[in-house]
Amino acid sequence: MPAGENRPETINTSGLPGEETNAGPDTERDLRWFRNMWLSNRDFAAVMERALLADAEAWPQPGIVVNGMSANRGMPWDIETTCRLIGYEPQDDIWDHVV
Repeated sequence: MPAGENRPETINTSGLPGEETNAGPDTERDLRWFRNMWLSNRDFAAVMERALLADAEAWPQPGIVVNGMSANRGMPWDIETTCRLIGYEPQDDIWDHVV
């Protein structure tokens, strides 16, 4: 697989595509954690574009820090602030690609 192919099915608990990890009691939980944090290439480009082009007038400070993630069902993190402050609208969901 060429570098940069950010494919959902290659995500594992090592954080490196294709590298096997030792199965342990928390492997399934850890894998779900990493998958829920997935940011697709398309959504990465969108969040970067929105961050660069956003109107800073509505920001609470002259500079802000926002989180970018794809629209992964079941993700425990709220990116509503990111969406509101920079106009980011994630399109992809890892769970459309893996079971």
